[in-house]
Amino acid sequence: MLKYSLNGKPMDLDSLVAAVKKYRDDLPEKAKQVRRRVAQEMADLMESNFGGAWYDDVLGEGMSVPAVEVFFEDRGDIHVVVASGDSVVWQEFGAGVTYNGAAGSSPHPWAGRNAFYIGTYGKGLGARKVWGYYDPPYMRDREHLKLTYGTPASMPMYHAAEDVKQRIAEIAREVFEEGGA
Repeated sequence: MLKYSLNGKPMDLDSLVAAVKKYRDDLPEKAKQVRRRVAQEMADLMESNFGGAWYDDVLGEGMSVPAVEVFFEDRGDIHVVVASGDSVVWQEFGAGVTYNGAAGSSPHPWAGRNAFYIGTYGKGLGARKVWGYYDPPYMRDREHLKLTYGTPASMPMYHAAEDVKQRIAEIAREVFEEGGA
């Protein structure tokens, strides 16, 4: 009688075939678990990264950390990581020349595909060293005028994506080594 082995464990042919079929049948669930783990790690890293981002309010509080909510949605075959908040775009891509380089450029690798270049939003005010905006926008008086040097491109989403990209094989290995689907 021929003997086979799977992961160093001796098996007869019927046991080997059953093990391969179980592995095949578990693949869709394991793939979903990998996607979920990747999305969860992305969300956790993004949340941590957004926590370290700040903007510069010249007249007000100085350096402020705006509130951002990060979560992921399970949409069956895909998981979408979402960052929500008034300053998500500014924290990701930056605003103003003071912290980010010349107007029309960007320190962010994704800026070109999203057309988020420094100093191009609104009326081009970010091309100036200092500019103002009203917060909230409908309160147009001196008390609500905020002067700012802008926001450095801290790139919390980009850095989270790069970090998780380096770990995808490790995450998949962990999921596939866990018992059961």
